[in-house]
Amino acid sequence: MLKLLRARNFALMEDLTIAFDRGLTVITGETGAGKSIIVEAIASLCGERMDDISIRSNRDFAEITGVFETTPLILKRLRESGIHVDGDLIIRRKVERGKRQSSYINDQIVSIGLLRDLTREMVDLIGQYENQSLFNPKNHLSLLDSYAGIGELKRVYTTVFHEYRSLEKRLKSLMETVKQADEKIDYLKFQINEIEKAHVQPQEEEQLSAEKNLLLSSEKRSTLAGNLVTVLYDREDSVVENLYTIQKILDELTTLDPHLNEIKGRMESVISTAEDMYREVSSYYNKIEFSQERLDHVLERLDVINKIKKKYGKTLEEVADYLTTVEKELSSIE
Repeated sequence: MLKLLRARNFALMEDLTIAFDRGLTVITGETGAGKSIIVEAIASLCGERMDDISIRSNRDFAEITGVFETTPLILKRLRESGIHVDGDLIIRRKVERGKRQSSYINDQIVSIGLLRDLTREMVDLIGQYENQSLFNPKNHLSLLDSYAGIGELKRVYTTVFHEYRSLEKRLKSLMETVKQADEKIDYLKFQINEIEKAHVQPQEEEQLSAEKNLLLSSEKRSTLAGNLVTVLYDREDSVVENLYTIQKILDELTTLDPHLNEIKGRMESVISTAEDMYREVSSYYNKIEFSQERLDHVLERLDVINKIKKKYGKTLEEVADYLTTVEKELSSIE
């Protein structure tokens, strides 16, 4: 029960004190007399917002104090909140201009949430149009629950339902984590399989590139090597034939002047070198061949290597390192 209400500098009130007796108290007055302000003051005691608008003009603060009789339930709630009250319960609300509002119970500062919870057990504020809430469909379930007296059952159900929702959300999160892990495993396996299926070998790219160049230049190499064979041996006035002619001349000269024997020996070495060159070039020329099938295979392998490098590393060494990394990652996940 509210025993006393005091409002200082609140709205139009400078300093108002009202003492309430047991039973029904009726406050009457003309329009503008301040009846609604008294109700607003009581509402402020119950936790309604107070701000600069609540302060009387030319004043720096507004303060409302209410004295209530306590009940065993209220005393229990106060003790649970660490507030000890002997006798009446005194609630005080204060706001200073430009500052935040503050709330006190027996001069101990409290949160607005605690104040609202306590006063909800002591005060019911009902406006003149409160009955219209009956027509709002949003209120029908709560009114029906209240009439049925299942408030505690509803509270327990709400708690269990929220726990269920929390567990459901957690389960969904875990399932999503498992799904992501499975997708990661599939992706890693795909990468490992793609790299291993390519069967790339160290130095393979360099070897294939060199072979490609040889295959593409086979026609030109054959022409040049054939010309060299012809010049060295296979035509009249060839290099080897001219060297033999020179040797015959040196043979005659050495019979006349033995001092030329050294030059003759060197000529024999030149002829031997020229003949060796002819045999090697001729062998090279005979081995030159072009295979479109082999060229297609080389180009296909180079394309595979380039695709692997584009996805997994700039070089085949980097590709090999990446393969080792994903194999370790897959092993750690599985």
